[in-house]
Amino acid sequence: MVDTALSEEETRLLKTQIAIEYLIKLYINLLTARAFRVLRLRSFLLHVNAVRYDLDYLRATSGPLFELTDQMTTWRREWLDHAPDADEFQEALGAFFHVLAEFLDDAIAKDRFYLPERARYRAKRSIWLQSGDSLGFKHSGVLLPSLLRGLGGRRYFKIQYRFNRFYVSVPITTQPIPPILAQRFQLQQEMKDYNRRNLPNFATLASSLDVL
Repeated sequence: MVDTALSEEETRLLKTQIAIEYLIKLYINLLTARAFRVLRLRSFLLHVNAVRYDLDYLRATSGPLFELTDQMTTWRREWLDHAPDADEFQEALGAFFHVLAEFLDDAIAKDRFYLPERARYRAKRSIWLQSGDSLGFKHSGVLLPSLLRGLGGRRYFKIQYRFNRFYVSVPITTQPIPPILAQRFQLQQEMKDYNRRNLPNFATLASSLDVL
């Protein structure tokens, strides 16, 4: 009988990788929201609510990101009765973006972020992930005025992505990759390849970052 139980270290590696992937995806979402000057509020608050689990995975029980996450989850829970005013929320949103970036830099320096070796990784349309010394981004293109949001949400974002490119740098470790993470990457790739061939209209269960 094959022993499939994970060791304590393998569990830690998986939790750390999953949490960092999610937080990088959230960083990218906030980056484009700031650039396009449009925030999908309900989606953002749902994502922030999930950050609590990532902080738990990363063993973070205090600090600026922990405190802002707690504040925003409280706002979400009490929104209908005690919604923050626009200025207060805008200030907290800006602070959240910056402390998220600082937290990610520290977490990756401490625990590392792993990916199979590639020159670049496509995170989503017009957004590329690449290895760098620290978390950061470069933007190229022409941003449409936010007044054009009247075109409709999906259409507005589709046009913005067509005319803009974002290159997000992240400290990435490609060698050596711990065996448990290498197995995870291989499984994700096999699932995507299978679905591409046999179930092209169905998305696979993949990581939140989904760059493979």
